[in-house]
Amino acid sequence: MATDIKFFKAHNMEEKAKYVKAVYHLLKEAYATCGGINLANGFKDEDDMLKSIPVWRLTLKNDQLISVMLFKEKAGKLKMVAYAPLTEIDFSIRRSDLRFMLKHSYAELSGKLLSITLKEISTSWEDYVSKSPEKILKKELTPLQKDLISEKIPENSQGMYMKLKTEYPQLLEYCYFREIGGELKLKVLLQPKQNQYEENIQSGSISCPK
Repeated sequence: MATDIKFFKAHNMEEKAKYVKAVYHLLKEAYATCGGINLANGFKDEDDMLKSIPVWRLTLKNDQLISVMLFKEKAGKLKMVAYAPLTEIDFSIRRSDLRFMLKHSYAELSGKLLSITLKEISTSWEDYVSKSPEKILKKELTPLQKDLISEKIPENSQGMYMKLKTEYPQLLEYCYFREIGGELKLKVLLQPKQNQYEENIQSGSISCPK
């Protein structure tokens, strides 16, 4: 049986309720080693996730949930807030998920999810990285200083910093620190390509993708 992608919006509460336990379980497993799914994703449990996260994109195969991507809506735009699984997923499914995210939403990434996304856009990341994340997020952010020595990077971001320094040194210019769960974390904001973004807005697909 071919994969089946289900896209639910805010009004699809009954449909989302059928999958809420499976969705939460998949996300909980994916984020178990990086602070927990409840950390800064905008919900604290299954019920809160159902009520607080309006847009869900689910991929199923043989009626089994194999990937999930959740979005919030901010000023008519989608913001990706959670994705699973982070490992052990068919390459074609991963590519479909990430391409959807990059085309239809902006996403504040770090750690494993940033790593797998950069593999997808390794030669074109400059087309997606936000040059002014503070304007999009409407938050005060602390830019990563160019002369910052690695010892001053928070422990939770050391791995990400060293990977970027080695593989994507120019990307460090667009990284910033943001407090999440009482800790500073190194982040980077990705968004759709500008021409694609404008096309999505005109077609309405930024807030209502097909």
